[in-house]
Amino acid sequence: MAKFKFSILLMILSKVAIAGEKNTSFVDVEFVSELSAETLSQLLPVTVMVNDNDAVTAWLDLRKSYKFIFENKTQTTLELADALKTLSPARSLRFSCAKSELELCQKYSQFNFGYDFETGKLTLIYDLKNSTLSTLESEPAVMLSQNLSYSESDAGVKYRSGQWNGKLTSGITENSLLETSLQYTLVDKAMVIDDFSWKYLLNDRASLVTFYREQGSSLLSKLGVRQVKGIAWDYSAQGAALGPVEVSPVVIDANSDGIFNIYDEYGSFVKTTPAVQGINRIELPQNIKGNFVRVDLVVVGEVRESFEFPIVRSGETGNAVRLEVGMAESHNNVSSQQSKKSTPFVQATGSSKNFTVGVSAVSEANQFAASATFRGFKHFQFGAESTFKNNLKQHDLFANYSNSFYNVNYFINVAKSFSDNSKLTLSTGASRHLIGNARIDLYYNQSSSNYNGFTAGASSKQRYSKTVEYKMLSMKFSSRFQTNYGVFDYNISASTDLGQEKRLGLSVSYRPASRSKYFKPTAGIQFDKHKSYSFVSNEMRVSDSLRFTPEVRFTNSALTQYGTAISYMNEKINTDTSFYKTTAGHDFYINATSNTFISRAGIKNSGDQKNVAYRFVNTHQSGVSQQSVNFNVNGDEKKMKNGDVLYDYSGDGKVSQIYSQTPSVSLNDKYNSGVVKPFRLYNVEYTHEADKLIVSGRVFDGLRPLAGVAVLNHVGKTTSDKNGYFSLQVSRMEPVITLSHQGYQCNVSNLNVPDGESEVYLNR
Repeated sequence: MAKFKFSILLMILSKVAIAGEKNTSFVDVEFVSELSAETLSQLLPVTVMVNDNDAVTAWLDLRKSYKFIFENKTQTTLELADALKTLSPARSLRFSCAKSELELCQKYSQFNFGYDFETGKLTLIYDLKNSTLSTLESEPAVMLSQNLSYSESDAGVKYRSGQWNGKLTSGITENSLLETSLQYTLVDKAMVIDDFSWKYLLNDRASLVTFYREQGSSLLSKLGVRQVKGIAWDYSAQGAALGPVEVSPVVIDANSDGIFNIYDEYGSFVKTTPAVQGINRIELPQNIKGNFVRVDLVVVGEVRESFEFPIVRSGETGNAVRLEVGMAESHNNVSSQQSKKSTPFVQATGSSKNFTVGVSAVSEANQFAASATFRGFKHFQFGAESTFKNNLKQHDLFANYSNSFYNVNYFINVAKSFSDNSKLTLSTGASRHLIGNARIDLYYNQSSSNYNGFTAGASSKQRYSKTVEYKMLSMKFSSRFQTNYGVFDYNISASTDLGQEKRLGLSVSYRPASRSKYFKPTAGIQFDKHKSYSFVSNEMRVSDSLRFTPEVRFTNSALTQYGTAISYMNEKINTDTSFYKTTAGHDFYINATSNTFISRAGIKNSGDQKNVAYRFVNTHQSGVSQQSVNFNVNGDEKKMKNGDVLYDYSGDGKVSQIYSQTPSVSLNDKYNSGVVKPFRLYNVEYTHEADKLIVSGRVFDGLRPLAGVAVLNHVGKTTSDKNGYFSLQVSRMEPVITLSHQGYQCNVSNLNVPDGESEVYLNR
């Protein structure tokens, strides 16, 4: 009977579709509040998926016409109905706002759906255009980010460096942000306001910013300008972002263990990090200024080597413009003396997908700087920056290219500075996976820096006047072997300065098959022209948050150093601490970061930045509100109760999407898609439909699952699938379900539902 009825429906569909093509008829849509069991048995159920969520109940009626029947009127189903009515009947229906002039398309950036008769599914995907959740109730919130970086080394003369940085950002209103950055230099014991700004959003694309910065932008720093204060106007196309997206790390082959101190092009301290003998990979912060970075290797109180690298920025930029005007303090160097005076300045920057330009100028004659970066070719970018100051000229050229060829990934970065403080840096590398887990990496770094006099705007303590030459060709071969006893990782390294210095090293780490938390040893040895250096360490994971790595080091078989590295991470703070005692002195290094989100809903500490919070508020009675609800929040499923807070990351213009995945919960459509503002706490209100519960079960005819059985209650109805399963919404006040098949009533069940339950599972 079921097969016969299905065949009839197919015939009807074919006739309707053909008639539709000849008579230009259109799909019909109807909204109903209740359907009888007899009517339901003559309709085809339609599964409607809205943004990947099963959210709507519908049927297809082919008895007299091609008609979709919806149970509930919502903004989404009403607009879906308007779009359906523009289509002609067919087995497959397709609609896209990209090809339609319907008025509803003006509010959506995309509104696309498709229906296939064979699967019985209608899938709708939409995103609101220029939508915002700012109309929702929200409250101010504050983000506090901190970083502590400190190192010292002692070999008769103590060497210390380090600083604390704190950044406080608050969403004062939906349209305004307040940001303050403080910096405390541990050596000088000086606290300065590094950055202070207030940003007001004029609309979705433009904003006004008033600011104070201790150090200007890269272009203004080139002009010797500091303590910058003024006003800025920002404009960006929707979704555009001005500035670099990613800063590439640098690779250094160090000849000793010690500490790396990192400075930007203008001599400002950036951070400190431990150095290990051999190849080191150093991550650079995204906001680092200038086109070059300097890295000092400090060993027992002495700067052993100084490296200069180009800063490589990559990633697309959107269409955006920024204009700045204000006053600044101009520093002019005369010999070793500095004179200061206030001067007006102006700065303009702009970007498109492939091009970024900028220009800065101060009121004094012949003092301006300009830059341009071109990213029009795939894998390649080229840039130039020029500075004109008191008859002194500096021109920086930089280019980088990265690609792959026959499974070989390679890159080349070149930068050249033409000035009294001339520089040339070259970094290139290639890597390839070999057989199995084997991999080979090659790196070549070369830099030549000539410092004369003092760099404008920077302390002479931070920079020095001398010529620094560096060359290093490095090779690293790594492989992994898995045995019954555990996993062995091998690394073979070789390096040379293309002169007298040559090094060869081998290291092996072992992870036992038992996956012991307390035994993961690593041993290595390295030879140069005169000495051998070896080490043994063991990683111990005391807990998921705490890790110790004690280590001993030898030179020519004599113990020269011992110590430990400690890593600790929880939801409040991340720390990396190293302490080593040597015969000549000791090295000490610590780096700690924390991010704290503060709102009226509480305090959230995390190693990752979370700058927006959603507080879920159940507007129904307290007894029901304690039931957990499944929500899809920005693609992740979360189980939330009344008062629970969910923390997430959101930049300006990020769309937030929240859907209820618990059928007995209603959530306003305004949460489905909208732009949330950072540093705000949003209240997401929802309601348990207390009179409704979900009933699931399975229908059998003897021992055979029975498909096509109508299951109904006075507030819900469905049909069993091909395996006999069904799920429907039932009234809690009248928990009665009726089963009917082929027009005959089969069974009536009065359900016994415990208080507080929202779901009931039935046997046969």
